[in-house]
Amino acid sequence: FLRGVKEEAEDACHRIERLAKWRKESLLRIQSMPRAYTAQRLLYHLTVNPFLTVSAAARFLKATYPTAKSALEMLLKAGVVEEMPFKKRPRWFVAKGAFDIFYS
Repeated sequence: FLRGVKEEAEDACHRIERLAKWRKESLLRIQSMPRAYTAQRLLYHLTVNPFLTVSAAARFLKATYPTAKSALEMLLKAGVVEEMPFKKRPRWFVAKGAFDIFYS
């Protein structure tokens, strides 16, 4: 039993390290972009939940829909998020790097 607990704890530590590295690399990609502060704030949310809509981003940021949309588009341009290929609205985005860490 304790071996299992130890293995799970080590796995969690490894994932946290990989997630921190992904976040740092992503921050470096968007830091130099104009008005990147909002996108940087949104990046923190993506380390908790890698899926996001513009409306959810606006709620998290406590910002307007256009501001959240602009931040998500900045993350999209930097390659931090990808738009999911759904035909219906709302538009969904995924932070593929974070998703891969969570579910690998």
